[in-house]
Amino acid sequence: MGANKTWAKLKELYLASNQIGKAGTLEIVINMTWKKMSNLSLKNNKIKGSMYEVPNQFEFGKCWNKLRKFDFSISGIFDDVAIRIAVNSFWETLELLDLSYNIIGDKGFGAIGNNKY
Repeated sequence: MGANKTWAKLKELYLASNQIGKAGTLEIVINMTWKKMSNLSLKNNKIKGSMYEVPNQFEFGKCWNKLRKFDFSISGIFDDVAIRIAVNSFWETLELLDLSYNIIGDKGFGAIGNNKY
């Protein structure tokens, strides 16, 4: 699903409480087709851990410049994911970011708190 290149008009994607792991999440966050995405829920999946696997040439959700709501709660993500989200300058319309019930520590939340965008 994350590798789908045809849903250019996709605005909302709710994938909460599935068995999506790091590989599936990686495909979703680097997808450059879903430019109209406004609401994304990956809540309660099996991501567990870091996302260092995101290649440097890709920004985390780079093309989602219309993103308003992003729910990444209860997914077992670490500091590095929060840091990647925090340095994102593309989500100017973001209104809700839910990272609750994860394994994010001081570094991750410090980066979120220092977000200038």
